[in-house]
Amino acid sequence: MGFRIKTLTPLWTRGINRECTKLRETSILGSLRWWFEAIVRGFGGYACDSVGEVVEKCKFDVDKYKKGKRPEELICPVCYVFGTTGWSRRFRFEVDKNSYQSVTLSLAIDGLGCNHSPLPKNVRWWLDQTLGGLSPVVIKEKTNGGILLNVTTSDSIIVDILYLTLKTIQEFGALGSHNSYGFGVVKVLEPSNVNIDKALVFIEQYCEEWRCDEETRSKLSKMPNLKHVFKIDFRLLDDDELHNKNIGFVLKYALRNKFKNEYDKGFAEQLFGSKKDRPNKFSGKVFVSNCWEEGGEFFFRVYGMLPPSILGSRKREDIVDTIEEGIKECLDADVVSRTLLNFEEDEYLDINLFKKLVMKNE
Repeated sequence: MGFRIKTLTPLWTRGINRECTKLRETSILGSLRWWFEAIVRGFGGYACDSVGEVVEKCKFDVDKYKKGKRPEELICPVCYVFGTTGWSRRFRFEVDKNSYQSVTLSLAIDGLGCNHSPLPKNVRWWLDQTLGGLSPVVIKEKTNGGILLNVTTSDSIIVDILYLTLKTIQEFGALGSHNSYGFGVVKVLEPSNVNIDKALVFIEQYCEEWRCDEETRSKLSKMPNLKHVFKIDFRLLDDDELHNKNIGFVLKYALRNKFKNEYDKGFAEQLFGSKKDRPNKFSGKVFVSNCWEEGGEFFFRVYGMLPPSILGSRKREDIVDTIEEGIKECLDADVVSRTLLNFEEDEYLDINLFKKLVMKNE
């Protein structure tokens, strides 16, 4: 079984000398696991911390299994699918090397800036340090058939779950690593023989067995959770060749300054990430993609998760309104679609809402 994905913005996984000549399975798997964690927590289920920093990572107890315990009773839904200590991943995963190619991307930054104001002086240094300069090597599909992700498993429901996860990424985020550089927006080319409803019932029932208590939910409040997601897809109205430029970085820089001025520096860092020279640096919660083309028009995406732990008394809707306002201050664009989930902490996604949000065209 396999899934095919079309790259709307290229994939990029940093390799030797900051070049991406190979699409690493570990990068795709890590992204899939991250988003499946968000789905499980969105359904009100417990998903452990895979690195064990916030809560302990699941460990499969073989002795209890031998005494009759089901795997679903011993490990969280995410570890059941993606594996943990004592329990292997439920599928084999491989990217078809003949379905993608590495290409050199030309990123222009001249003339870019918020309302034509100049970019910071260290932009070229930053691009050189992160992407290897203005011509990074990235990954795209070879043909319109897309990049082929091969999945081998004896359990058909695993295929259904992976498909749901990919569709969630298509709708709300980006695939692979280094999405903060504007890469990874994808479209899933529809496969056959997937049972969406069966997968959703499995997830919902599993989550019923693994509900978070209030204390655990508080510990996991900064972890990915689909209940906290937002996404705005924009269309460029006055292109002026902006689609050829690295607008993701520029717009993120402009938004950071807007939030620093209208809120405060600390909150701006929570949203867009700390500076590299800060002790205990951390990544942001808001991302801006570069442009992609569809039907002769150009689009880009602003997306992320806004957990209550960083919002304080601020309203999630006000933050997204400020983001939209900031984008429109920088360039001429309109909103094609906007989604903002705004659940109370004791509320959960259900099957019908999930399908309405993610499986719109199924």
